[in-house]
Amino acid sequence: MTRCINIPDDFAGYSTEVFCVPKHYEDSISRVLVPQGMIQDRIECLARDIFQDVIAGSGESDPEPLTTLCVLKGGYKFYSDLQVIQNFPFSIYCMRQVYV
Repeated sequence: MTRCINIPDDFAGYSTEVFCVPKHYEDSISRVLVPQGMIQDRIECLARDIFQDVIAGSGESDPEPLTTLCVLKGGYKFYSDLQVIQNFPFSIYCMRQVYV
């Protein structure tokens, strides 16, 4: 657990005064729980771990592209960020659940 970020349950968040909050959100936001930069950093670390474990760990000099499946609603943004961070070919497939 040395490589994780722990946000305690009672964490009140960061003051909005230390962030550049768009005008149209100023009245709606009182605190920032997880800054966008922290999220991007964690995505970059996760991408590095995935590619070290899956691709570099394969032992092949020319590994096949990684194929991933996104099944979470709204997960496409995360997946696209993951792809941009690593300069390695991989395919993204997204599946959407439709409720009738």
